[in-house]
Amino acid sequence: MDKINLLIAMYKNEMIHYSEYNRSIHHGKIVCPWCEPRLRVTDSGKGYFMAWKNEGRHNCGIGQIRYVDANWKGRKIVEIITENSQGEVIIDMNLLFRDELDKSHNRTNPYDADFDVSSEKAYYTYEEKKEIFRDIVRSVVQMKNFIEQNPYEKIKNLKFSFRMDENEKLNINEVVLASSELNYQRHCNKKRFVICKVESIKKVYINAYSANDVALTIQLHDCKEEPKFKVKRGEYIIAFGKIIYSPKQQKYFLNITNDIQVKKIKEKAVEKWFEDVTFAKHNFRKREIEIKEEQTEAKEIANEEEKKKINDIIGEEIYPKIECPEKEQLDEIIVKQDITSGYAKNILENHHSTQYIDKNNNKEKDSFFTRIFNIFKRK
Repeated sequence: MDKINLLIAMYKNEMIHYSEYNRSIHHGKIVCPWCEPRLRVTDSGKGYFMAWKNEGRHNCGIGQIRYVDANWKGRKIVEIITENSQGEVIIDMNLLFRDELDKSHNRTNPYDADFDVSSEKAYYTYEEKKEIFRDIVRSVVQMKNFIEQNPYEKIKNLKFSFRMDENEKLNINEVVLASSELNYQRHCNKKRFVICKVESIKKVYINAYSANDVALTIQLHDCKEEPKFKVKRGEYIIAFGKIIYSPKQQKYFLNITNDIQVKKIKEKAVEKWFEDVTFAKHNFRKREIEIKEEQTEAKEIANEEEKKKINDIIGEEIYPKIECPEKEQLDEIIVKQDITSGYAKNILENHHSTQYIDKNNNKEKDSFFTRIFNIFKRK
């Protein structure tokens, strides 16, 4: 086992972080929380715990979990919280891919004296981000039990969480999704890891195969250079970004800000997630035509309903049959013709009536079109 620069140790039944180490209390009395048999560790004087000299090496597999490694480049985005015999590791994905850190927020990691978002040390280069994201992808794949040898299964009493933004912290089962699992109510406008199968690549877009009729496109925003998507058709990828939905195209988009937010992944590692999934090419052009036809049909139905409603109003309200034995002048409801739309507008105005029914013979004196003509003639 390689040398491990451990940030966590166990003192009696209490888990402690390196920043909490007190020589007068802990020296010679702390051990690795996961090794069996217990392996004593001590302060290295360099910011981490190391195995006690001449007492062996770690056999717990913790060395594969980079989040508790003092020398891991992604240390600035990790917060480790210890409480009694439990520990929590929080990986801040929002901080990793924020293009310009909000210096006014001044968030400080209490366990890392070198970390402060108001400092230039909080920024990562392209290559650093690439390496960090690679390690994170490896960890989420392991934690989701995609692989046979999973070191995370051996690490008890240590919880891993991912901070998506300041108000959302998720566990591994919530943060990683197959494209077929995307749901508008639960995932829209949320940041997630999404696994999908590549159908095509077009400049700043990666189109995924539709999975159980769920269509997805990964799109790169604010790209200053040609993206370096090193993936091919038919390969599986895992990408991290913000999920949005387009009702017009009836598909999801995963918005990313950097091409390193896309990582190829082996089919064997994810195949069981897609066992019952049917893949198909998403025919955008065909769907666009279908949507236009549906919109036209809906508009025609709405027009017919509107015409029927107007005709009902004309027949039942605008020209009611009124018994008028005295043939006196009455206020009438007239209809003005809207030349542009072809629909009748209902306008109430005070005019003398030209429609009445003689009570004796119950016969209309004028036809409908005659009454309309006489009304406009007078005006």
